Formats: sequence, C-alpha cells, structure tokens
Amino acid sequence: MPNKRKLGRLATIGYRGPKRIEPFNRIVECILGTQTWYLCRTLIADVRYSRGSRCKDFAGSNIRDFCNDAGLGYLWVPELGNSSRVLPWMPQDSEADQAADMLVRQIVDGQDVVLMCACHRHKDCHRTNVAELIVEYLADIAGRVIPVTHLGEDEQDA
Repeated sequence: MPNKRKLGRLATIGYRGPKRIEPFNRIVECILGTQTWYLCRTLIADVRYSRGSRCKDFAGSNIRDFCNDAGLGYLWVPELGNSSRVLPWMPQDSEADQAADMLVRQIVDGQDVVLMCACHRHKDCHRTNVAELIVEYLADIAGRVIPVTHLGEDEQDA
C-alpha cells in the first residue's frame, strides 16, 4: 500500500527571459507567487551541465550564494545536465540515475524541488525530460504521481 505521507512538490524554472536574462530575484518571486511554496523547504536543483553564465547572478558559486541568502537550498546536479544539447534528454549513465533518485528522495521527505536551467521555455529545455524522469521514479518509489509546475512562464510560453 502506498505511503500517504505528504510529498514535496516538483517545479521547473528557466532564468533566461524572452529577450534577456532575468535577475535571481525573479526565481524567488516565482516561487513565492505560488502562495503555497515556502523558501525554507525549497531546493533549487541546478541541472545545467556547466555553471558558466553570461549573467553573474547565475555563474559559478554566485547562484549558490544567492540561494543561501534567500533561504533556499541549492544543489548543482551536473549529472542531470544536457552536455549534448540534444532533446529529448535521456540519462546517460548510472550517475544520472543516482542523481535523479537523490532528488526523488528529497521529494519523498517532503522537500519541494525546483529544477533550474538557463532555457526560457520548459518545452525547449531538457529540464522537462528530467522532471518526467523524476515523476516516473517517484511513482515507482512512492506509488504516487505528482504534477510538475513550470514557474515563470507566460501562458503563450507554456
């Protein structure tokens, strides 16, 4: 019988806007805009293959520092990055499977997870494939399927 414990939630977000890179504050605003998410129990899972960025907010360890300052958890998960930049993304090795499993366990423990990449639209980004994989693993482990919320996109983007 599946466990009825409250699961965390899963969302995705991209930090590039349609014409420019959005500031880090936009991520915080999108999370708070849901009105039911709490920063203190949210983990930003950075699923970029590389943490290089033209925007200093998202380059290197700056994003981790911004998350920590905002009360968000942060984890860079390069194993779930799209090194080939080809869609659909598929896990390439057991390290990717282990990384996805680790995020699933965070959700099972009640933590909300936001998959972050640079791409503006989730439809054009591998983070959607990563989210689908996590939902599949979660169904296997917890016996439940959770919806994925795509934060920060206008209706015409979704």
